[in-house]
Amino acid sequence: MGYPSWHDFYGAPWQQPWALLVAPFAFLVARVLAAAPGAGALPEARPFVLRWSLLFALESLLDPVVTGPLASGLSAPAATALGLAFVLLGDFRIWWLVFRLAGLESAALRALVPTLLVPSLAWLVSRALPPLPEQALWLVHETLFVLLVFAISRRLGARCERAVLAYAGVYYALWAACDVLILAGVDAGWLLRCVPNQLYYGMTVPFVWWRFFAAR
Repeated sequence: MGYPSWHDFYGAPWQQPWALLVAPFAFLVARVLAAAPGAGALPEARPFVLRWSLLFALESLLDPVVTGPLASGLSAPAATALGLAFVLLGDFRIWWLVFRLAGLESAALRALVPTLLVPSLAWLVSRALPPLPEQALWLVHETLFVLLVFAISRRLGARCERAVLAYAGVYYALWAACDVLILAGVDAGWLLRCVPNQLYYGMTVPFVWWRFFAAR
């Protein structure tokens, strides 16, 4: 089936949400069928990683459905609030995991700080500038997240948590690059945006699992 533009392709229902559900669903099926994993990179963190992986694999299935087809029946403010809640949850899962793997106390509470800091700074930047299109607002958020990832990763050891932060930094940097293209009027930016979407929704939990349990 042809599409008038890559923007139309990007917004097609089969692409969002359904294509985003394949990887997390496959991961959950594989976990049911496979044997229990070994000790992992940090044996003391193994129970947490098992729970985290299950929780956020399910969240990865829920997010594109709730913020996509289900949100279409909501008012614009309600749909925006729901989308923002899942954005924050998607960021929180990374910071929570990283701080827990780093052995920090109260990792969940600590994770709230960068989770809320990035959108707060993005909002302040947007208030200081002339009115921006939606894609430019996302670009501010994405850029700030990448900068924060770089700053925090420098304080961590070269271990599993640093690899997780690098992974998150990659899909946020790709989002930022795509949004630069979109703002420049390059329609192919919408096609390229499918790549970080898959990394974010579909592959984050499998990557963490691989890095923790199987990577050498």
